[in-house]
Amino acid sequence: MRKMHKKDSECIHALKRLKERFNIEITKEEYKSIVNSIKNLGTGKKRIYEVKFLEKQSNARSLYKIYYNDIELYAIYNKINGSICTFLRKEFLNEFAEG
Repeated sequence: MRKMHKKDSECIHALKRLKERFNIEITKEEYKSIVNSIKNLGTGKKRIYEVKFLEKQSNARSLYKIYYNDIELYAIYNKINGSICTFLRKEFLNEFAEG
């Protein structure tokens, strides 16, 4: 059995939290498009989704706001793995910043 990589487990976790917290299910392709929109922020490259950088949490993780079909999503992006760790509701942001 193949060992799951951190990037894959973060993706699975993020998709579960997106469903749990926003009742939104997206495809792997949509997930990749969101990740690419984050990666392309500030580069001048085309982005499918509007993304706004909010704050750096550590050397690896940053908080972003993503506009997905007129819904504001908040995502923690891991730049080392190139993946979204989780999606947060707006009311969770203060708890995240403190923790």
